[in-house]
Amino acid sequence: MAPRIDQVKCNLCGVCIENCPGDCFEMGAGGDGVLVARPLTCWHCGTCEVDCLIGAIYVELPIMMLA
Repeated sequence: MAPRIDQVKCNLCGVCIENCPGDCFEMGAGGDGVLVARPLTCWHCGTCEVDCLIGAIYVELPIMMLA
């Protein structure tokens, strides 16, 4: 799953955009807030969640299915 952004908490600082190694985030047009623009490139590394000082991002790890 892609990271979830709480738009109410988000202060549009852009730290997640700058620090994401997968380049998943971008600033929305017209003040729409920070968006997960490329969810399929997310590595689920948690950098965005750790770097967000106000706790506006949550990364839910995908469930791995073993055969």
